[in-house]
Amino acid sequence: MPYDGRTTPREIQTFYHSKRWHRAKNYVFIRDAGLCQHCGGIGTEVHHKVPVTLDNYKEAIAVDPDNLITLCTACHRSHHNMESTGGLNNKYVRNDLVFNAEGDLVERYPPLSTTKL
Repeated sequence: MPYDGRTTPREIQTFYHSKRWHRAKNYVFIRDAGLCQHCGGIGTEVHHKVPVTLDNYKEAIAVDPDNLITLCTACHRSHHNMESTGGLNNKYVRNDLVFNAEGDLVERYPPLSTTKL
């Protein structure tokens, strides 16, 4: 079954439970002094700059320290959010404003609902 991008394939789950991954992750935490390399907060996760995929999880890049960085949970989520939105960080995108035909920034009408369904 092809990878649909919504669930983590068993092979990658196994990789993340391997001694190989845990050694690399621990090395990076120590190298980065346990600090988030983006905000300087307490690092809680190790991020792959080049994402782990079914094509590369067995390769050296999956555990290469040059491809790994310590991040806090907020920065890690923000980084993945930016990847999935093509570089737009939704924390900074306002849904209540739009550009009109003249190129002026105006309030959206009707406003978007802020109520969750």
